[in-house]
Amino acid sequence: MKISDIRNLPDDELVEEMSKLRQSVFKDRFQAKGDAMENPGSVRARKKVVARMLTVLNERRAARESS
Repeated sequence: MKISDIRNLPDDELVEEMSKLRQSVFKDRFQAKGDAMENPGSVRARKKVVARMLTVLNERRAARESS
């Protein structure tokens, strides 16, 4: 997911998507311990998307507090 797509999402949808991504990262980490993953880079990519989402949420919160 690109940053422009993330910025266009409302806060509630952003939090919901972030929750889904965090759950999938959690599940994949346990799957990786037992079996070989098809795409081990997918966990890292999802973690980066979660970080982007947190950044956007923090930017919005800071903008609300400053005004």
